[in-house]
Amino acid sequence: RGEAFAGLNRLRYLDMADNIYTTNVPPQISQLPELQFFYMDNTLFINGVQQDLNFLIGMQNLRETWMDFTTFVGGIPPQMGSIVTLESLSLTFCGLTGKIPPELGNLPSLDRVWLYQNQLTGQIPTELGQLERIQILFLEGNLLSGAMPGEICVHRNTGNLAMLGADCDNTGTTPSTSISCTCCTCCGQFQCEDFVF
Repeated sequence: RGEAFAGLNRLRYLDMADNIYTTNVPPQISQLPELQFFYMDNTLFINGVQQDLNFLIGMQNLRETWMDFTTFVGGIPPQMGSIVTLESLSLTFCGLTGKIPPELGNLPSLDRVWLYQNQLTGQIPTELGQLERIQILFLEGNLLSGAMPGEICVHRNTGNLAMLGADCDNTGTTPSTSISCTCCTCCGQFQCEDFVF
């Protein structure tokens, strides 16, 4: 019930995980002006509810969101590149489709990204190399193709990037969905330990 969130102008932390919902995420949640930490992992939408990630766009003070094992329709909205406070993003096993938005490279504070085990397609955007603070980037278990951009690899050699995963072990869904990567710390779901418990 969205009205329950109206007026909670000082709310900074919201955990909606491990629940079953019969409606979409209420718009009032997107409008919480001080919300910094939002969690909705292991959540199920029923009764035909089709939830996308667009509700995140209004969370302009968001620092961390983890929504693993929650199925969404569509992909990652490019407008998320305007949430400049975002530091940590985890969207694993979410059924996401489409391309990784280059706009994510506009997030100056982003240092941890988990996007593994989705259905993301296309090439890894070179713009992710603009993430000067990136420490963790896991992209394996998708339908990505091409090579890991050198702009990202440079952070493995001279930056903070300690963990980098992709489908670089030729175990992609098809041969065209394997990533050429000379700087990855792990390749594929088993080496990167994408385990489902």
